[in-house]
Amino acid sequence: MAFTHTVVEPEFEGRDVGSALTQGALDAVRSEGASVLPFCMFIRSWIQHHPAFADLVPEVRRAQFGLRAPTLPEVGGGTSSRRDTVHQAWTLFLPAPYIACSPRPH
Repeated sequence: MAFTHTVVEPEFEGRDVGSALTQGALDAVRSEGASVLPFCMFIRSWIQHHPAFADLVPEVRRAQFGLRAPTLPEVGGGTSSRRDTVHQAWTLFLPAPYIACSPRPH
């Protein structure tokens, strides 16, 4: 899953709406057994601050996004079935005034 851009309407900035969407999207990616390419600066920064999600980024691509490998206590679940390939591109649009997050189409 390639995440390219996240938008929060100005009146909702600073209320952790972007963080809630990011965590929900990453949890969904994990449950699908897919991986993440965080081209979106917000998503990338969020993963940097929540290293338990760094395992969703393919190991060979982590340095490209400035991510370190998660340590064992940080890894949030079994990753043995997770594929290190991008599963599918998707777009999630929530009704205004929430967020639109548009991963890169392939």
